Amino acid sequence: MKKRIVLMMAVFAFAMVFTSCEKDGQYMPKKKITKITYYHSHKVGDLIISTTESERWTWGGDLLSYIDYYNSDGDRTGTLLFRYDDDKRLEEAESSTHNVKYDYANNHLEKIEIRSNATGKLHQKMEFGYKGGKLVSLEISSYNEKGDAPLTFNPLRFFLPDQVSEVMMSKAATKGVIHYTFTWSGKNIAEIASDGPDRYSAKLFYDDKVNPFKGFLNTNFDIGQTHSANNLVREESYVDGKFVVVEYDHEYNGKYPTKVKYQTESNTLVPGYTLTVDNLAEYQY
Repeated sequence: MKKRIVLMMAVFAFAMVFTSCEKDGQYMPKKKITKITYYHSHKVGDLIISTTESERWTWGGDLLSYIDYYNSDGDRTGTLLFRYDDDKRLEEAESSTHNVKYDYANNHLEKIEIRSNATGKLHQKMEFGYKGGKLVSLEISSYNEKGDAPLTFNPLRFFLPDQVSEVMMSKAATKGVIHYTFTWSGKNIAEIASDGPDRYSAKLFYDDKVNPFKGFLNTNFDIGQTHSANNLVREESYVDGKFVVVEYDHEYNGKYPTKVKYQTESNTLVPGYTLTVDNLAEYQY
C-alpha cells in the first residue's frame, strides 16, 4: 500500500473532534492545537518547587505531522513523528527509542505493536476488542528484556484519561499479560477493570462539553481521553488497594477547553510519603 507520510512535531496535546465519517486512526480536527504548556508545582516545607513542560504541534494539511517536546529551560527533549496510510489513518509513530505500528480491522484499531529501534525486538503488544462498535477489552502483553531502553512515551495517550492510562502502562512495565474491560454509559467510558494479582478499577465522570482528544491515537509521554465524547471531571479508582480521587477543573472558550487544573499524588524516595502536585495545562489553537 502506498503510504502518505506526514512528519509531525508533537508533544502533549489536545486535539479536535472527528469529521462525520469517523474511523479509528483518523484525526483531522476542525480546530488545531499548536501548543500545550504544562505547569507542575508542589511544596517542600515553605518552598514551592515548579516545573514547566511544553509541546509544539506541527501540521501537514489536515494531519498532525510531528510534536516537539521542551523542558523548563526551553530545550527540545524529543520529537514524535507520525505517518499515515492512504485512508489518512495513523499507521506508524516513531520516537528516538521506539517504533509503533497500528493495525486496523473493520474500521477499528485492532492491534498496536511497539518495537525497540536499537534491536528491532517486540517490546509490547496491545490487542483491542469491540462489541456493538465500542471498545470493551484490551490485552497488553509485555516482553521487556534486560538492558532494553525504557519506553519514553505512552501508547495509550489520548486513548484513555491520563491517570488511567498511566496506571495501566505502569502495570505493564514488566513481562506478562494484563487484561482490561471497559463499560460504557452513553458515549463515554464509565468504568474500567483489570484482572491479575494487582487489580485496578476506576469509575469515570464527565461534563457535557466536546472532548478535543476524541479520535487521536497518539503515542507519547502522557495521555488524555480519546474514546469518550465528553471531558473527564472526576475519576475514582482503586490502585494497588488504595482509593484515589482526581477532580478536573476545565475552562472553556466556547466549546473547546483552554485550561484544565487537577491535583495528583507523586511517590517520593521516603517510604510511605507522597507529594501532592498541582497541575495546570494550557492549550493554544
